[in-house]
Amino acid sequence: MSVSSALFRLHRAMILVFAGIVVTVEVTVVPIITNFTDLGFSFWLGLAGSAAKYWTLVLGIMLVSGHLKVFVTNGYTRRAFAAGATVFVTIVAAGVAAVVTLGHWLESTVVVALGEAASDYPVLTGGGLPGEFGRVFPVSLAWAVTGALIALGFYRFGGWRGLIAMVPAALPAAVSEGLVAINERGLSADLLPYLIEVLISLTVTVFGLAVFGLLTRGVAIRRTAG
Repeated sequence: MSVSSALFRLHRAMILVFAGIVVTVEVTVVPIITNFTDLGFSFWLGLAGSAAKYWTLVLGIMLVSGHLKVFVTNGYTRRAFAAGATVFVTIVAAGVAAVVTLGHWLESTVVVALGEAASDYPVLTGGGLPGEFGRVFPVSLAWAVTGALIALGFYRFGGWRGLIAMVPAALPAAVSEGLVAINERGLSADLLPYLIEVLISLTVTVFGLAVFGLLTRGVAIRRTAG
């Protein structure tokens, strides 16, 4: 079994449970809000959009802290683990971005149809789906890569050197947040043209993945005490 397939099997239940929780919160809270006032922001973007960052950050950390040693000691090479982990987080990030984007479109469609959208609600139509996906995906992937790099920095260097390594490890997430991330009102920084922002963010993230692969290949696997 490939590393990516094994990782999907290990995390499948967690992914489904987490998705179920997010959807449950959405369908519970939004009707309560609209019962008192029109919706002036996307609750889904605020909720699932945050999950697209912080949940993938934790997932990236778990790749190193929970899986690196297990896979290597069970016969997988470090190179194979790094490659499989890269495939895994890329597919997960794309899936998360698709869920966030489609969820926003569905929420938008429903609240507009019911007349519960305020004038400043970030309406998303079918034509806007690719553009929003193009913002959420780089952010989701960047946070996963940052999590993996932070965990690998501590695993490989330990202590204060791991703390220092957190600074460059945070670059993928920091760049994506500064350039392409959108908030619950569908707004982004808009510092540069859209395609340039996405290209810069993805370039930094891909570089981070390359660093992850190089550092993983040379990492010493720690023995369990006792």
